[in-house]
Amino acid sequence: MADFQSGRRITEVFVRLLHGEKFDREKWLDMASNPLRTLSKTPASKETTKVARSQRVFDRDFEIIRQTLQNWHDGRDVIKLDGVYQLIGQPDSDGLTYRVALAQILLGSRAFPKVETEKIINELTNEFSPDAQKRYFEAIKAARNSYEPLSGNKAEPDETNSLLSKLDQTIQFIKSVDLMTFHYQNSHDQKDRTYHGLPVTLYFDTFYFYVVFNLENHVAGDYTFFRLDHMTDIYPYGKKKQDPNNKFHLQDQRHYVNLLPMGEQTTFQFKCWISPSNALDRFPSAHTVKKIERGGVLIEARALEDGALLWLQSQGDQVQVVSPQSFVEKFGARSSIISVNLFWIVVMWRENLVQYSC
Repeated sequence: MADFQSGRRITEVFVRLLHGEKFDREKWLDMASNPLRTLSKTPASKETTKVARSQRVFDRDFEIIRQTLQNWHDGRDVIKLDGVYQLIGQPDSDGLTYRVALAQILLGSRAFPKVETEKIINELTNEFSPDAQKRYFEAIKAARNSYEPLSGNKAEPDETNSLLSKLDQTIQFIKSVDLMTFHYQNSHDQKDRTYHGLPVTLYFDTFYFYVVFNLENHVAGDYTFFRLDHMTDIYPYGKKKQDPNNKFHLQDQRHYVNLLPMGEQTTFQFKCWISPSNALDRFPSAHTVKKIERGGVLIEARALEDGALLWLQSQGDQVQVVSPQSFVEKFGARSSIISVNLFWIVVMWRENLVQYSC
């Protein structure tokens, strides 16, 4: 019976909140469905206990409503100001928040030419009400008006070689496990090369989409990475290539090759005096070991050596490698000139074809 009364009371509170009512404890106690409304009639000896209990139940009712709204990502919230609870915000029944988030990520990536970007932005408004469309475009107005695509995306491509078209084609080849033929032109020598291979997966990272291939005549498990925007003239090769020993793991790719795909995997520790979150974001498998002097932290990470060295040295005296000794020596031996050279290696890697085994 108590559960029934509690559910009835919370339901009434919620409905009345939806209609704009606000509640302090006295108004809540006066509700017809609230068995605690008889508080004022209780003997004085029991009043203190009842008051304390009613305060806890009062706060609990609104906490249940608040948690329910959050669990359903409703867009509204219950807040308490000067002892009075009220409902704020607007319902997000159209999924406006999610779509604004996706649009902002899209615009921040700069990955697509303006025409394709606009196409995706407008596609996200499907099934929106006119009011939701208005709020959506208002929320992304600044980012949309200031959108600046990457230098290679300033010219609008033809339909067959648009990035969206290449994405669609590659997804189909991955799904059907078919070999595909494509032309590839890197930024360094501008030479156009033809490749045949089995696309294993694709992913997005720092401006670009990458496609992971097991090329024809390469053994299973030998993977090559291509930038999708540099691929053209995609069509079937007419053969199938089964890859039963597919051991490519994108999670490992992100963990160990987050910075530069060169060098041996190594586990190392370094003292860090910049924001720990910045360092942890650079090394996805890293964790904080302990706090250290001068407000810093000791971090342990695992990555490929050259990429790790590049980032660590770029932080100057805000980081200090402490183990293992071999890595400490490499870190100390690298001069600022080598750091600059490594930086340009990264730039060239981002721009060109990268081949290495995973």
